[in-house]
Amino acid sequence: MAARGIGILFISHRLEEIHQVCHRVSVFRDGELVSRYDQGGFSVNDLARDMIGYIVSKAAAEKRNIPRRPIISLEHFSVNMPGEEIRDLALSVYQGEILGLTSLSGHGKLALGYGMMGMYPVSGSVTYENETLARINARANIIKGMYVLPDDRHNLGILADQSLQENIIFTANQIKGKFSLNSFFRSLGLLDRRQAKLHVEKMIRDFDIKCTSADQKVKELSGGNQQKVCIARALTVEPRLLFVAEPTRGVDIAAKEKILNMLIEINRSQGTTIIIASSELDELKRVCDRIAVMVEGKVFKILSPNASEVEFGLALSGEEEVRYA
Repeated sequence: MAARGIGILFISHRLEEIHQVCHRVSVFRDGELVSRYDQGGFSVNDLARDMIGYIVSKAAAEKRNIPRRPIISLEHFSVNMPGEEIRDLALSVYQGEILGLTSLSGHGKLALGYGMMGMYPVSGSVTYENETLARINARANIIKGMYVLPDDRHNLGILADQSLQENIIFTANQIKGKFSLNSFFRSLGLLDRRQAKLHVEKMIRDFDIKCTSADQKVKELSGGNQQKVCIARALTVEPRLLFVAEPTRGVDIAAKEKILNMLIEINRSQGTTIIIASSELDELKRVCDRIAVMVEGKVFKILSPNASEVEFGLALSGEEEVRYA
């Protein structure tokens, strides 16, 4: 299109794409123009530094050998989610690991979390902490120690018109009764506001959530800060198994790395088992202990994060690597 004389204004925080296609680049930060570059006169690191105001360090987790003690096992598991259907899935997730789930679009990586939320019909066997679940029920799963962070943050992840405090404590209060005054007042729905306020202020500090106060409406925050609020809510429930779908979608480069570091810290400090469903293979390779590649709704292959790009590319296509003698 550009070769035919069409001018294009390309707006993105995907810095590699900007580096590849743009003839000139202008970088904005906090509503102001901070730098300009011509093609060939800048690197991805230059753009990141100008956009954020400092050099961003990429999140990376130390690789480990995780003991093969399943926290959850799925057999013949299917989720009837249009466009992301899972078919006859067999998968075990080990206690304390970070497991990545990746696939091409429409091959099922997002359906596992939604199935465990009870949003779509499921079938098959689910064994969680040595207990076979008779049926999938979101409320019961949260009580048992599971929690799902969906990829659709705006419609399913946040209470947009409510405050940070309401968002962060909502699920733990409603389902587990946390922050209620005591057993007598719990039935009346009375909140221990001091305890809730102290907890929320700690979450804002720990997760570096940029806001005016705990009373600010979540819809007024940036996408990255909204995602941090979602993670803060999940942590408030104190899950033992956390499903996270596309955790860095639609957030800037600095927020991405902070969110990934948060997930690593949750896993290492609290022992939370985490399943990350993502299209961002580079991110999965940096933070996961294993990565399951899905093709047509099934696990095609489980790879080490140290596997080559060729191995991942072939697996995503449903092809085995051919080795010649």
